[in-house]
Amino acid sequence: MIPAAELAADLMRSLSHPQRLLVLCALGKDEKSVAQLRDELGIDQVPMSQQLMRLRADGLVEARREGTSVFYRIARQEVISVIEALHAAFCPATRTGEDAATPLQACGPGL
Repeated sequence: MIPAAELAADLMRSLSHPQRLLVLCALGKDEKSVAQLRDELGIDQVPMSQQLMRLRADGLVEARREGTSVFYRIARQEVISVIEALHAAFCPATRTGEDAATPLQACGPGL
């Protein structure tokens, strides 16, 4: 139980920054380029790079290069599970009878 608690605490530390949380919400189960993330979230290049670097170092996202573009996706299923739980708790679907495609679409930029 102690090792699991340490892993969970590490994950929660990684999620504790609003911009990192937004990036993970925007990714959901999809893969997106840095440009797509920046456009969707309105985060400038430098802070976006810093947050993606931290998420990568923490093992929460994986990157893939295609030409000059870098694409990111969530690397671990438990991260998706936690993001979905946070979405359910804080971002109820805004459209009657249907869920938004990603947590960010239902929540908007103010998660």
